Amino acid sequence: MNELTEILTCSAADDYARAKEKKKPEIKKFEVSKTYGTRSICDHNCIFKFTIIRRTDKSVWIQRPGETKIERRKIDIWDGAENIFPHGKYSMAAILRATDPTY
Repeated sequence: MNELTEILTCSAADDYARAKEKKKPEIKKFEVSKTYGTRSICDHNCIFKFTIIRRTDKSVWIQRPGETKIERRKIDIWDGAENIFPHGKYSMAAILRATDPTY
């Protein structure tokens, strides 16, 4: 059997098996007890810092350093990393990414 014949005789099961073997890209996730920071879109000198208190697959609970209030935020995944909107969603809202450095 030549190479062309082998290609043409592949079954759907073979295609499925090959697709299943491919690994999904790793997603960078928020870690509990770690502090993340991001800069304000309006003022580069303004830095927002938040500590991850707790997490599930779909949500994180955040706290600002020095404050007692804890808030839950929904996790969005974009560009291979988890993201949250710590102040809520609005135009020019800060976005905290799991890949952001701690300032």
